[in-house]
Amino acid sequence: MTERLTLAQQHLYTFRACPRRFYLRFLARVPWPEAPLGLEQEQAYERGRRFHRWIERRFLGLPVADEGDRDPVLRRWWDTFQRHAPPLPDGRRFIETSLTVPIGPDGKHRLTGRFDLLVTGGDPLAASLFDWKTGEPRPIERLRRAWQTRVYLCLLAEGGGALAPDAPAAFAPERISLTYWYVEEPLQPRLITYDAAAHRANRVELDGVVA
Repeated sequence: MTERLTLAQQHLYTFRACPRRFYLRFLARVPWPEAPLGLEQEQAYERGRRFHRWIERRFLGLPVADEGDRDPVLRRWWDTFQRHAPPLPDGRRFIETSLTVPIGPDGKHRLTGRFDLLVTGGDPLAASLFDWKTGEPRPIERLRRAWQTRVYLCLLAEGGGALAPDAPAAFAPERISLTYWYVEEPLQPRLITYDAAAHRANRVELDGVVA
């Protein structure tokens, strides 16, 4: 295969779950119908999308245009976030920011991800990722193994300096962290730290999957 691929967490998840499905969907580009969502799932997806949008606008200093929404679940989530959002470190904020780096043994392909919130700064310099979750809370050990976690931490360690070239030290693996904040368990954020040994193992596994 000579095509250069841009791979996100869902591509790696699909490949591990079913290589044949990955081939048909992303290489052969066979039309792949999505399983229909029930009404409840559709509402949950739309609420989650809007909730992320409200948080994004708040961090950007913009009015939350539909803050008066009467959806009781969304209103409860928003009230929970306003009262129990995790404390953020001081520093420069990157809101809904994407990052792409070379991946694979020969660097031919690309690994990409989009972060809800990244904060760089502090003394010593550090890079702190935050991801807002509206679904069922997961235990931290399951989150450590999740493709999202491995992809995001690798992206920052490999290419975070491109976002903040004035503070490259913030992206040393031992200074990177990822916090999952669940609206259903707002006082129990899942903090995942990183280090050089974990990054080496993570990169080896990612390169192997890509190869």
